[in-house]
Amino acid sequence: MTCHFSSCRSDRELLGPNNQYLPKIVSVFAEVLCAGKDLATEQTASRMVNLLRQLQQTLPPSDLASTWSSLQPQQQLALQSILSS
Repeated sequence: MTCHFSSCRSDRELLGPNNQYLPKIVSVFAEVLCAGKDLATEQTASRMVNLLRQLQQTLPPSDLASTWSSLQPQQQLALQSILSS
């Protein structure tokens, strides 16, 4: 069974009340993805990108904007590049 962030109880628990943990999760994803193959296998990195794409599609734009703004500028650019490819 595939879980989407918005549909599984465990995903809601992971994101916290009102998605309060989302910026930290996305920050960790950005750090791992920006490190290339140093911190994650290609398969894990691909899963992270897919989860980020799901978030882009399911989160309200205001939540997404505040999450992106919590990232370092280089992380924002790297994630935008990764997600647009």
